[in-house]
Amino acid sequence: MERNSSHFDPGSKFHVANGFQYIPYFVAHILQFQMHESLCKAAGELDGDKPLFQCDLTGSKKAGHQLSRMLKMGRREPWPQVLQGLTGSHKKMDASSLLHYYQPLYLWLREQNEKLNVTVGWNEDSEDDSRNTCDTAG
Repeated sequence: MERNSSHFDPGSKFHVANGFQYIPYFVAHILQFQMHESLCKAAGELDGDKPLFQCDLTGSKKAGHQLSRMLKMGRREPWPQVLQGLTGSHKKMDASSLLHYYQPLYLWLREQNEKLNVTVGWNEDSEDDSRNTCDTAG
């Protein structure tokens, strides 16, 4: 179904409709991928060409100890210090882990769009208020 700015899609999100703050949810989503990648590295799961989405932490004592150390910090330390304690280097949020996780899917989708001659994006030539509709006409 085509969408434009007259539709209120954000209102359908649970957090918006129920008055919850969205920023902590957004931050947690970024940090979860950053932490996952760090734990996968500790577990030796990313050696070679193994993609991040195939990482399995099951039974990894190294990843478990690293996670345990982080959780023991609790609220004593500011979150950048806790993050650095887990990752070993990063004190800032970094969305690159999210991009690493979804890289194979992104490449596959790009390939499929090229095969089908599909253009993804917004139609900038539109003069009406439907600029937010996705132009897939190719």
